[in-house]
Amino acid sequence: MQSTLAYLVGTLGEIYIGICLLRILLQAVRADYYNPFSQFIVKATAGPIRLLRPILPSVGRIDWAAIVWCLLAATLVLQLRNWAAGGGIVPITQLLTFGLFYSLFTFLRMLFFGAIIIVILSWLVAFGGIRGSSPLADLLNQLMEPFLAPFRQLIPPIGGLDLSVIFFIIVINLLQNGLGQLAAYF
Repeated sequence: MQSTLAYLVGTLGEIYIGICLLRILLQAVRADYYNPFSQFIVKATAGPIRLLRPILPSVGRIDWAAIVWCLLAATLVLQLRNWAAGGGIVPITQLLTFGLFYSLFTFLRMLFFGAIIIVILSWLVAFGGIRGSSPLADLLNQLMEPFLAPFRQLIPPIGGLDLSVIFFIIVINLLQNGLGQLAAYF
């Protein structure tokens, strides 16, 4: 029972941390604020960020209140998951360190799945499965383009195939492995 509860807390927590990370990314890439999915992300994170905003204002494209809330939410999720698994209170320095690693790992996982979804959507458009665009596809393209653009500059399309996404996914996997090995030292 404890492992099931810990799994549930971890999964729901990771989804919420992903939403918090998307909030940070929305402002960083200046994505379409009026997109319905952007509106959901902003509303899902508005309460805590509104409380932090007077203390931590945004500077340019960096939303400090959202970043701090994301790290605090990650530490809270880790502590709740630890309690759900039958553990005790984790020292705050350990929680903050693992909260940072947890947030970074979740961010890399989001980039990985974002790239996979972009590939699938491009195939569906190419083979006539999707006509036109959707709000989700538009937002995903806006969020992923700053990360994929450097790869597209290095690796041009070959015969109409964009192989740069494959190399992007390989780099993301390498970063996840490196982050996992780094986290093992803490």
